[in-house]
Amino acid sequence: MDQIQLSHVEHMLALSEQLPGDWATMGSFDPYQEGDDAYRYQLAYMAYTLALVQHHYVPAYRERYQKAFISLIDKMLRQDVWAYWENTSRGGRAMDPDLPSLTDGWVDPVCRQNIMYSGHLLMMIGLYEMLYRDGRYDQPGSINFRFRPIFRGMGPEEFAYNHTSLANAIYNEFKRQNFLGCECEPNGIFVYCNQFPILGFMHYDATHGTDLSMSVIEGFSKAW
Repeated sequence: MDQIQLSHVEHMLALSEQLPGDWATMGSFDPYQEGDDAYRYQLAYMAYTLALVQHHYVPAYRERYQKAFISLIDKMLRQDVWAYWENTSRGGRAMDPDLPSLTDGWVDPVCRQNIMYSGHLLMMIGLYEMLYRDGRYDQPGSINFRFRPIFRGMGPEEFAYNHTSLANAIYNEFKRQNFLGCECEPNGIFVYCNQFPILGFMHYDATHGTDLSMSVIEGFSKAW
C-alpha cells in the first residue's frame, strides 16, 4: 500500500477506537439515517476495507484489526445506527405511491425487510468469522439490539440473535419474497443491496457447513 492508502486505513482504525456514541468526523447530513452517508454504510465499508487489508497485507498482525472489527460491529448494533427503522418500517408514498395509510411498523431491524442494514451486518459478521474463527457471534445473544427511548414507548426492548439466527432470518425473508430479493424500505427492492446478504451467506456457509448461498443464488437468478 502507498502512503495515501495507509493514511486511509489509519483513519478507519482511529474511527473504530472512538468511544461508543461518538460519531465525530462521521456526521450524517440526515439525522434520520436515510441518506447514502448513514452510519450503517460508513461502518460496513470500513469493515470491508479492513478485512481486505488484514487478509492481503497484514495477515499476521491480527490484534489491532480484530479489535477494530469488533468495535465496528459493536457500533453497528447501537440504537443510533438502526433506530430509524421504527419509522421507516411504516412505509411511505416515496416507495409506494398507492399506499392508503401508514402501517404500524416495528422496531426489530433484522426480522423483516431493511436489507440495507441487515445485509451489511450479516456480511460484517461473516467476514469477522472468516478471518478470526473464534465463534464470537455464534454465542446466544451475541448480536443484541437494545431499544431504549427515554420518554416514549412501553419500556426498553431487546432483540437477541446470533450468527445463525441472523442468517436464518434473512434467508426466510428471501423465501417470503420468492427469492426476488429482500426489501430495503417497504415496497423497495434493489438488486445492488441484495448482493451483500448473498456474500454474507457465502461466508456463513464456509464457516458453518451449510449451503444457504447456493439456494439463494439459484432462486435470485431465476427471479431476475
